Amino acid sequence: MVYNMVNHHIPGWDEPPSKEACLEWYRKFDRDGRGLNKEEFHDFVAYFLADTPQKLMQRVGGSMLFKVALAPLCASTMKRTLKKQPLIGPFVKLIPVSMLSPVLVACTDIVKAAIALKR
Repeated sequence: MVYNMVNHHIPGWDEPPSKEACLEWYRKFDRDGRGLNKEEFHDFVAYFLADTPQKLMQRVGGSMLFKVALAPLCASTMKRTLKKQPLIGPFVKLIPVSMLSPVLVACTDIVKAAIALKR
């Protein structure tokens, strides 16, 4: 439950561990066999989320790099190229780059979701 709470608040998705793995870790940290007390729970969560800062930086950093730098650059290049096309050029000139960039990000998110469904 803690894992899913943390996982849903950061971009991307990382599959949670199996129930068996969680129970094994639980037994490892339940030193007295009476359930986790506050100290044991703290140790359990610290162990469970030990690599989260590294994963967080990879997930957030990659997402932010695309949304803040690459998507606007691609949208600007796409607009510049499409403006030269005779059929759609006049319509593309009316659309600001600030509108194309979020559309580009949404399209990539849809493609990522479709690829994930096929797996």
